[in-house]
Amino acid sequence: MKYGQFIFILMLGAALGMANAYAGTAGNAGVANACGTGCSYTISEDGKTLTITGTGTGATVNQMAFSPNYDSRGYYVFGNKKDTRFDGIENVVVTGTISSIERSAFYNNNITSVTIPDFVKTIGNSAFSGAGNLININLSGVETIENNAFYGTNLTSVDLTGVKTIGDTVFYGVAGLKDVLLPDSYFSENDDSGISEWAFLGSNIEKIYCPEGQNCTGRFVKACQEGYYYDGDGCYSDDDDDYANPVYFSQESIISYKIENNQFNVGGKTYASMADLAAGNHIPKRIYTVDEANAVAGKTNIFSIRYR
Repeated sequence: MKYGQFIFILMLGAALGMANAYAGTAGNAGVANACGTGCSYTISEDGKTLTITGTGTGATVNQMAFSPNYDSRGYYVFGNKKDTRFDGIENVVVTGTISSIERSAFYNNNITSVTIPDFVKTIGNSAFSGAGNLININLSGVETIENNAFYGTNLTSVDLTGVKTIGDTVFYGVAGLKDVLLPDSYFSENDDSGISEWAFLGSNIEKIYCPEGQNCTGRFVKACQEGYYYDGDGCYSDDDDDYANPVYFSQESIISYKIENNQFNVGGKTYASMADLAAGNHIPKRIYTVDEANAVAGKTNIFSIRYR
């Protein structure tokens, strides 16, 4: 074998190795693949569930790790160059010590549900932006949500009671978002918890649940006036070359709540979770047993059980 041929074979082998490293073994169910610092993932046999596992301190899901629009070099791709390795994934389950999901990690992915442990503290800039099928994610342990994190998703309700910092336009374009539960931590003496007044701009929120005794009216921007857009500083118009006051969520949108025994109390009714609160499934204060109801009513037969 000539020297030139030998070098060519080595280069070809290296190129194939790099290609395989990029493609990984995503098509092989159950095989672990790297996805960041201390991060690995597997895909279920049916190709619908992506399980991400973190090991060690500071485990993170890399930026653009599961986005179909970025290649292994971080370059934006589209059309027939899009990454199809994660097509078909519906559910994402994060386990172990993952502490951060970084920038654009699931940008434009087709996932519908994400389950994350309380260990995850940070959702990065645009982490789930463009994931238009995403309808469910738990944020109970998350403390920081960066700009545009859920831009254009399809979430219907979010529990933010553990969050300390929320960036700008986090829920922009989330047309189905109806209910948001704000944290008590938002209302420090200096009002400096880090929740941007622009966090909910461009969403269709109907109810903002505000901690009892606090005034949330005039705190969060709902939209810019017609002809104006948010430019990072305020509602700006190219035509007028000026800024205008934004439109805030109205008093009618603000609902007071308090937490009692790890449950939500709204208007004297108690709810076990944010999902129950959004659905109106409250917990009755007490359920009579049939015997108690009979005794109270002085009857021997009863056809209904009343709540009180």
